Amino acid sequence: MTVWGRKENVRSFRRLSFGSNAARQSAEVKHPFEDGIRAHFDVLENLVGGGENAETSNKAMAILSLMVGAVMLSRLMKDETLSQGILKSAAGEVRRIAGRANTR
Repeated sequence: MTVWGRKENVRSFRRLSFGSNAARQSAEVKHPFEDGIRAHFDVLENLVGGGENAETSNKAMAILSLMVGAVMLSRLMKDETLSQGILKSAAGEVRRIAGRANTR
């Protein structure tokens, strides 16, 4: 998660950021969001250890939640330092959860 994730129209995060609006819609509207979220979980599960077990699934859910939330919060900030701090903090936690705390 870097400045690109906040400033560019990253399709997947942009789509997920509309989730709060989609949550109030019909199942027909929600279905594509769920499909996209599940696809992100699959990718993240493969990155954090592969296999389909509860621990890997939980890590994938936590990581995606952190990433999407951090991007949404950073976009709300007028203060660039605070915005970057949100992204950096979340990235550190993502690395920790993924078991890659010493990588950048």
